[in-house]
Amino acid sequence: MSAIGYRTVTLSTTRIVVLMVLLLAAPFLAHGQADWKMLKNSEYNFRLYHPPGWTVITSDTPNSNAAVMGRNGEYIGICTVGVVPTPQTSRQTQRQLNEQMDAVTMGPSEWVRAFKGAFPDIQIIETQKAKLQNQPARLVVSEMSSETLGNTTFLRTILLSTLTPGLTWKVSRATSAPSMQVARASYKFWLPTFHGILRSFIVEQ
Repeated sequence: MSAIGYRTVTLSTTRIVVLMVLLLAAPFLAHGQADWKMLKNSEYNFRLYHPPGWTVITSDTPNSNAAVMGRNGEYIGICTVGVVPTPQTSRQTQRQLNEQMDAVTMGPSEWVRAFKGAFPDIQIIETQKAKLQNQPARLVVSEMSSETLGNTTFLRTILLSTLTPGLTWKVSRATSAPSMQVARASYKFWLPTFHGILRSFIVEQ
């Protein structure tokens, strides 16, 4: 930052303004992520960035508003953003919702009950309070399997969820594989990329 500061001293006022605009408009991307691609959702005014080799996909998950997938050999990583209308919170302020999120802790048993209908064999690996867009959020790491047309797929996921008035936000990052061993290895491989995608996630006001 200091190098940029010294350099701008010699620039004209116009060039300084342009530089400031570019810095403010740039996404929060780490070194090595300058070529990442933007995925924008106009319905809920959010955007995220993903590696250039990742593909935008159509997810069959209900209320999936954006999804990207990356593949490296047998390692598959998927990031999904879901926005679910929640009418019962539409009259609450963001402050009230934040206080509710801070006051309630969801442990493994609560998460198991939340997922049990869709994934009977779910295993909760970790739960904690977190932040999403500087709002209180809940984070859960889990493992599960899913069967479709006789084929079993094993998943390891990180789910981050938070609330805004009238909406529930869910950002899921998952690995999918024919065995749990490969799903775990894929999770370890893609974890830095998952973190980069999450850091780039922005809801525009």
